[in-house]
Amino acid sequence: MKIRALLLDLDGVVYLGPRLIPGVKDALRVLHARGIRLLYVTNNSTLTRNGFARKLRTLGLPAPDDSVMNAAL
Repeated sequence: MKIRALLLDLDGVVYLGPRLIPGVKDALRVLHARGIRLLYVTNNSTLTRNGFARKLRTLGLPAPDDSVMNAAL
């Protein structure tokens, strides 16, 4: 069975506050390059899904706006 997508929790898994968890950037770039879709989920509603995607891109991660699902959505 081929993995086509991963659901990734944000705070504490991908990043902690303003910093990425060590190794996450390299791991997610490899997965993205292999064609695995990365979907980010959070129960935090302080930002819109576009805001979270923008934060992820600022941290150097592949994150189109539609790759994030937050509590407000």
